[in-house]
Amino acid sequence: MESERLILMARSLGFGRVGITTLDGDLLTEAMSHYREWIAQGYAGDMEYLARHAGLRADPAQLLDQTAGQVRAIAVTMDYLPGPSLARWRQDHDAAIADPGRAVTSVYAHGRDYHKVMRQRLVQLAEHLQQDVAERYRFRACVDSAPVLEVEIARRCGLGWRVKHTLLLILKQLLLACSKLSLSTPLLHLDPHTHAPMRIGLV
Repeated sequence: MESERLILMARSLGFGRVGITTLDGDLLTEAMSHYREWIAQGYAGDMEYLARHAGLRADPAQLLDQTAGQVRAIAVTMDYLPGPSLARWRQDHDAAIADPGRAVTSVYAHGRDYHKVMRQRLVQLAEHLQQDVAERYRFRACVDSAPVLEVEIARRCGLGWRVKHTLLLILKQLLLACSKLSLSTPLLHLDPHTHAPMRIGLV
């Protein structure tokens, strides 16, 4: 399967940007070094689960019982606010800011739970891929639900730049998008995308 066909499938399901990378043994070495240092300095606070499963974070291919280099990651974005909703949200947001009696909620909290929406769409994408190829493969949809370095993998897939607040900056889309990923075995001869350089900063 060609990467362009995958992108068309993903966009038909409402995803914005799509990127692909091979999860080889050295892909996350630098990111894991920073992650372990961050944990050691106590920045995780009471979130002790962040210190667990370091091996899986370093080599997410293990989540599919595969060895490094045998798994591809497909990272996708989905806008919190589709274009037609943006102007209305901005107007309401500005009005709420000006009114001390109103609360202002984050954009991702509006509408349906993005975890459920994106997971369902990722599963549909995987099923579409399976129908399009002869070989059988395994996949896992990861939407804040697995011990993987989602932001770093999304960066490696070329979706954006990692910035000092640890999120992913997507050029022209700013932060009105959420990036999540799907892991898949041998994956269909898809060509990996070039990752974005560290232009803005690390954690």
